[in-house]
Amino acid sequence: MIRWFLLPALTLVIGGVVAARLREDPGYVLIQVAGYTIESSLAGLTLIAAVTVALSLIAIRLIQRSVRLPGQFGHFLQDRRLQQARRQLRLGLTQLAAGEWERAEVELLRRIADADEPGTNYLYAAEAAHRLNNPDRRDEYLSLADASNVSNHAAVLLKRAQVWADDGRHAEALEALDTLLATQPRNRPALTLRLELLAAEGRWEALKLALPAARGSVADTTLDTLALTAHRALLTQARSAGRLDSLRTAWREVPKPLQHDPELIAHYARLAHDLNADEDVLRIIAAELRQQWHPQLALAFGQLKGSDPVRQLAKVENWINQHGEKPELLLVAGRLCLRNRLWGRARSYFEACLRSYPSPEVRLELGKLLMQQGEDSNAALELFREGLETSLTPPKPAQEWIAAEDAARSLEPPR
Repeated sequence: MIRWFLLPALTLVIGGVVAARLREDPGYVLIQVAGYTIESSLAGLTLIAAVTVALSLIAIRLIQRSVRLPGQFGHFLQDRRLQQARRQLRLGLTQLAAGEWERAEVELLRRIADADEPGTNYLYAAEAAHRLNNPDRRDEYLSLADASNVSNHAAVLLKRAQVWADDGRHAEALEALDTLLATQPRNRPALTLRLELLAAEGRWEALKLALPAARGSVADTTLDTLALTAHRALLTQARSAGRLDSLRTAWREVPKPLQHDPELIAHYARLAHDLNADEDVLRIIAAELRQQWHPQLALAFGQLKGSDPVRQLAKVENWINQHGEKPELLLVAGRLCLRNRLWGRARSYFEACLRSYPSPEVRLELGKLLMQQGEDSNAALELFREGLETSLTPPKPAQEWIAAEDAARSLEPPR
């Protein structure tokens, strides 16, 4: 715009300079056109020409501006409406974040006709309607968001899957996620939600197969938790079939890192014990405890019935020599002594365990032993009474000392 004022001014300046140069010898110009005669000095003619050009340029610019003025005014109004629509979107998002669902829905739709991307407004309005438990309006907003722009399709699919999952419509949610992941296989929210829905549906085999593809997109902690849950359930399913070979196959399919998880090993031990396959797990537990101490595995080792109880007891007593008189080892050693009919050693282990950790479990074992030996029945009844009283206050003793040892082990420097 400035150049249109600079050009006439420059023309006038040039004309003035030329006129000043011709002041001493102004010259003479005679022009005859159609019977008209124009006489002037060269300087005057130059100045008149410069003024005429400058005025013409200004007139042309004014005409152009007047022609463009309606369009420019329209653009101004459009920009103003667009800014107001964006302000309205921000206000609606603020209300949505504050949990004001009704106000958020109203604000998000108020200036949606002027929005540069109305699909965004519809998506968030669908969230507000979902929170208000109005699925009809929610689904309508999602359809409008999908129709407003083809680039919204992925976001609409994800939102549909999320709200359908909340509604318990897991099959439809999984179908929407499969459609989305066909075009965006590394979509993290979609992958995470799909894994969670497979777990919720109890589709453990499908969950197991889906976990490797999600590695790198979903958090490792989430994947590890889901993998542990899936393989725990698959082991239980294999046990339900009542076939030992099925249970062994399910264990072999557990990933190597998870085969060292103490909770999963203890779960496998209980299932194998039900199918009289204690020897399988005794070897696994002994190998694991050689690498790292786990109290729950020591307890599981004592509950299993190996073919050689004397050797089993010897191994536990060897662990006592290595790790000290840990409560779980003393309890297991006492139980194995009972199995080997070593009543005196069993009583010594139970009494030592009771001194270090007075728990209902130990009181029960010692009380039963005293009753079995027929000596000091009053002491046995007192142990039963104390055990009953303390058993009413959680947590369970075994869980308590396991948690304490796990906490202590977490403070040890890595090897």
